[in-house]
Amino acid sequence: MKSNFSTKFNFFDLIVVIISVVVISLAIVGVNISTVKNKDSSYKVQIRHQNKIIKEISMDDVKDQMEIILLKDDYPNLKGEVHILIDCEKGICYQNVTCPNHTCEKMGWINIPNFPIVCVPNDLTTTIITSSKTPDNVLG
Repeated sequence: MKSNFSTKFNFFDLIVVIISVVVISLAIVGVNISTVKNKDSSYKVQIRHQNKIIKEISMDDVKDQMEIILLKDDYPNLKGEVHILIDCEKGICYQNVTCPNHTCEKMGWINIPNFPIVCVPNDLTTTIITSSKTPDNVLG
């Protein structure tokens, strides 16, 4: 019994390869264009204490890096000083936090929208929020 299978490369195989490359290239370009459009949305850093917004900073206002210091004098329920760093490239992080376990500091830099850094002893939550409604931002 003779098989019809051949390993030779013919003209129709070349056409299929060219069409596949063109379709994949167009798909990649389309994804990159939609990603650029989503980056145009405005990002803000929202700081909450006892579930109340105490500060909201636009990322457009941050040049390179900004440090926000929350003092016990201004917010009596804090355990002590809290230093929040905001960086255009890295995102947000906590440093020099007065709390017993320092879990919030150990989270490091967070740059994912709607992913909070939480300091439970100080009852603080800091989140990068965006006006964009992409599925990643809505679902978290």
